[in-house]
Amino acid sequence: QKRTIMVVEDERIIAEDLRHWLLALGYTVGAQVATGREAVQRCEATRPDLVLMDILLPGEIDGIQAAQEIRDRFDIPVVYVTASSDDATLTRAKATEPFGYILKPFDERSLDSTIEMALYKHHSEQRLRESEERFRLLFENALVPFHSLDADGHLLRVNRAWQELFGYTQDEVIGRWFGEFLTPSSVDRFVANTTAFRDSPVTEAMVLDIVAKDGTIRTGVFKGSVAVDHRGRYEMTHCILDSPGTHP
Repeated sequence: QKRTIMVVEDERIIAEDLRHWLLALGYTVGAQVATGREAVQRCEATRPDLVLMDILLPGEIDGIQAAQEIRDRFDIPVVYVTASSDDATLTRAKATEPFGYILKPFDERSLDSTIEMALYKHHSEQRLRESEERFRLLFENALVPFHSLDADGHLLRVNRAWQELFGYTQDEVIGRWFGEFLTPSSVDRFVANTTAFRDSPVTEAMVLDIVAKDGTIRTGVFKGSVAVDHRGRYEMTHCILDSPGTHP
């Protein structure tokens, strides 16, 4: 599938060179504009797969401002085409989180590799966001109470079923130590299990008494699983509440 590239460059010779190389590499040049405002407008109308953006552009907004607006509004990856520039300008450019840089004068090999890496990175980010959104929907709409804890036992998130069971809103519990919601006899078991969870990926079910917002005590079996980061280090514990009961 041919990818559509927009060229944003105010120097006509450089713009034509970019167009020539892009066509030779098998891309489609969807638009060729000379100002940041034109770039934003054409992105809204045509939605290219990627934008090659000169940093220094004439007009009301420069390439950096245009790139930020394009990323925020349309989620289109931007690769900067630039000569060496001052540190302040490059610092501004980095803040927009571009998907790559192509230095002038450019060559066919660097142009192709930078574009392909940018498209791959953007696609990977999209898949990650979609995966996170699916998890969020599954988490929020699960029929069983579910919460996540950090390494020190602070609540990171609770789902709707958890909030309905214990009567707290998410804002009332996020960031607080889970032990604050337990009866004194359950705190020791919770601390001991949290320590064990950090030391081993194997988790065991534990029975805890939680004090609901209305003062009632709900006893349940918590079953957890440990999540680790890409280095295998402890990141958080995910817990579901099984068979909750109630007593005064």
